[in-house]
Amino acid sequence: MKVETLLRDIEKTDLVLPEFQRDFVWNEDDVKKFIQSLYKNYPTGSLLIWKTLKPPKLRGEHKQADNVYTRVLLDGQQRMTTLYLFVKGKTPPYYTNMLKKYNLYFNVETEEFRYYQKTLMDGRQEWISVLDFFQSESAALFIQNAQDPSYYFKYLAQLTKLEQIKNYEYFVDEEKLGKLSDIKEVVRIFNLVNKQGRTLLEQDLALAHVSAFWPEIKDLFRKELTLYKQLGFDFDFNFLILCLNAAATGHAKFEGFYNVTEDSIKESWEKVKKALLYLLNHIRDKAYIDSNAPYELKSEALLVPLVVYLANNNCEFKNEQELNKFLYWFYNALMWGRYTRRGTSSPLEQDVVTITRDKTPESLIHNFEREVRYFDVKPENLEGASVTSPFFNMAFIVAKSKGAVDWFTGNNLHTKLVGQSYRLHKHHIFPKDFLRKKGIYTKDKRKIVNELANRAFLTERANLKIRNTEPIVYLKKVVEKYPKSLDQQFVTNKEELWKADNFNDFIKDRRRKIANEINKFMKSLVDEEMHKIDINELIQQEESYNLEFKSTFSWDMKENKTNKDLKFAIIKSIVGFMNANGGTLVIGVSDAHEVIGMDLDYKSNWKGNKDGFSMDFRNSLEEAITLTNYNKYIDLGFVSINGKEICIVKVEKGLEPIFLKKEGKKFLYIRLDNKTEPLDDPEEVNKYIEDNWK
Repeated sequence: MKVETLLRDIEKTDLVLPEFQRDFVWNEDDVKKFIQSLYKNYPTGSLLIWKTLKPPKLRGEHKQADNVYTRVLLDGQQRMTTLYLFVKGKTPPYYTNMLKKYNLYFNVETEEFRYYQKTLMDGRQEWISVLDFFQSESAALFIQNAQDPSYYFKYLAQLTKLEQIKNYEYFVDEEKLGKLSDIKEVVRIFNLVNKQGRTLLEQDLALAHVSAFWPEIKDLFRKELTLYKQLGFDFDFNFLILCLNAAATGHAKFEGFYNVTEDSIKESWEKVKKALLYLLNHIRDKAYIDSNAPYELKSEALLVPLVVYLANNNCEFKNEQELNKFLYWFYNALMWGRYTRRGTSSPLEQDVVTITRDKTPESLIHNFEREVRYFDVKPENLEGASVTSPFFNMAFIVAKSKGAVDWFTGNNLHTKLVGQSYRLHKHHIFPKDFLRKKGIYTKDKRKIVNELANRAFLTERANLKIRNTEPIVYLKKVVEKYPKSLDQQFVTNKEELWKADNFNDFIKDRRRKIANEINKFMKSLVDEEMHKIDINELIQQEESYNLEFKSTFSWDMKENKTNKDLKFAIIKSIVGFMNANGGTLVIGVSDAHEVIGMDLDYKSNWKGNKDGFSMDFRNSLEEAITLTNYNKYIDLGFVSINGKEICIVKVEKGLEPIFLKKEGKKFLYIRLDNKTEPLDDPEEVNKYIEDNWK
């Protein structure tokens, strides 16, 4: 069936979209690649249409006639929506002006597709708007109406090829589903067909599943999303279905969601609604977070364990002490990147299961303890920390808790200030242009100049007033007008440090002040005993993506001698933790949780004692991964249980990928659930590195 025919059917609502379909999710690059493929006449798949006398809830307006089949588009929405936007030049009837105009251009000489760039395309007749071209209806009419028809006539072949997109033939299967009337079965087929789609998420499949028996669910979601947006939190369907799944199943993963009864899902939604509204008001009032902007909330996943706890516990915190403990976990999880990058799925699953089972903030803290060596922020943690670092989020939170105001208007700093000139800016205290003129803003100093320690939270209006002024000039005026304002943003009152010659000392001083204020803020929430892990409890836990047990370091208990393979297995696990989110390795405890102790390893090294083991451990690690400063990532500790000493190895995520040699080859080992496995495919290795470090 030709594209032109399909688009005509959509326009006449002879081809409609079910409510359970996910929204249009293609980005600009997806759209461009699709149009390029059609232009080159590459295969772009087939379409699946369901003909039914009893259609499900549909998007947009559609009048259903008796005894007339409705044709429902099950697979191909992203493609048909893209084509409709370009060929028809408007939003498809199943959406309500919710799609933006894609300003895609085509070069008739080079046959290149690019999005509009003024400097490249203005005054260049070889670049034409794809949208404008299709509104001309044909290549001939486009040439006829052009200012210089003779120029475009030379490229008639290219223009005709572009026009042929409307005649592109799709194989359309309208018979495969027969006359199925069971909407649940149709949704199951939709999910199977779309399971391999690059842009389709588990959340999309789960929402389609719920829509099958509860067509109103998306409307209910939209109502709540509007309410949350008024509070400053612009969430989406994926976040809500994740919360609903977690509350209904006690898991972040969706495998069990399809076995939950309809009544349980509806009941869980009522709890999630109440929990979210309660939580968001507390987040605004108690946690100093006004929105889910990236420099505030950082990751929406941080809210999910809290929503699950509230949904299962009368939608309220028991008291202020419990609230503070949850906030203590929340801030640490935010600050140390609990749910960032590729590590979101496993940590969230672990936390949702834990909070459902144990119902305590301490249990969440103990989960996280396996991945971080300490919770106190040190000045060195802030070295090179940019405005995208979670430490920036935390510094902003603490500044607001101290009543931080704009240095020139006196307004309290938050994201709800009205007007363009009052938008929040991340101002350079020592302006870049000023430092450049002084010869300080050089290539090797760029990271320091742009880091958190040289940033203040101000409005655009204040930022424009300061411009390129030296701090020694404008900070004096700030102190005169608002005496407490510098302290509220961790800036020294020592005027000597406001001079360009002392820029490096200023940065060191402010790193120290930011770290101290964050630690002071965190300690005000809980007592120091909060995050001391119970070792007896730890060794009874099951192995997971961030916990592993090893009976010995190098002593083979079966062969009764040392074994290098055992040592390699230990090093491999440590490297796997470093290449993932960090973790805890316990040596001297078997997989069956039996405490074996370290005596065998102590006696088997060249010194025959604990000190010899520590040296052997260090030398083996340094030799295997050629990392002499491994102490930056790894802590070695020892504890005694019933007279037997065991070794606790705390491992942090590395700042760069660590490769491990085996049989002359280098491998990137990563943590997958409770195992450490090598990535073999070069593309997978590059993708993993890009996702985690670049």
